Amino acid sequence: MIKRRPLETAAAAFLVVAALGTGPALATDQTLPGNRLLVLDMPGHTSFLHIAKHENLGVHTPTPGGPDDPTVVGGSVVIFNPTSCESATFNLPASNWRIAHAEGELAFKFVNRNAPAAPSEVQIAEIGIDRLKISARASGITLNEPSQGSIGLMLTTGSLRYCTLFGGTIRKDQQGMFAARLAPAPASCPPPSCSP
Repeated sequence: MIKRRPLETAAAAFLVVAALGTGPALATDQTLPGNRLLVLDMPGHTSFLHIAKHENLGVHTPTPGGPDDPTVVGGSVVIFNPTSCESATFNLPASNWRIAHAEGELAFKFVNRNAPAAPSEVQIAEIGIDRLKISARASGITLNEPSQGSIGLMLTTGSLRYCTLFGGTIRKDQQGMFAARLAPAPASCPPPSCSP
């Protein structure tokens, strides 16, 4: 279920292709540069997609069976707009996660073929050493301002948090659509406080 609330902290993103390169800001945090983001909030079409993929990403994956393993503890995704202070949380229940492999490396994959129907609006989420991918069939936040400025995304499982903030090269920033690419990794996870 989507939970909307004003942001106490800001920054997250939707339709994203992110390429990770920086190390974690804290032991459990990893800030990610973003390759691409698209968020849509239009009549009959609300969605977001986030993909990070590169052979040298070095994503810190959970340990199978450990306290951050999403097949045990589940996870969540937060999308937020630091300008409007809107945010939404998408739950990723443990029952829909499985251990997978990507290019022979350990990966975790969440699948809900019925999205946006229960148990989550998220259709696919994947965490692997060379990728972080999230695709949802809901936008989570309204894009009814003339301009969004920036949008951020945070995926959490256990104590691990993966964060992206767009910015970068903004292709479309208008009512109903935000599209950006090539955003640098944010300085921290989560980002600075929201002040509309």
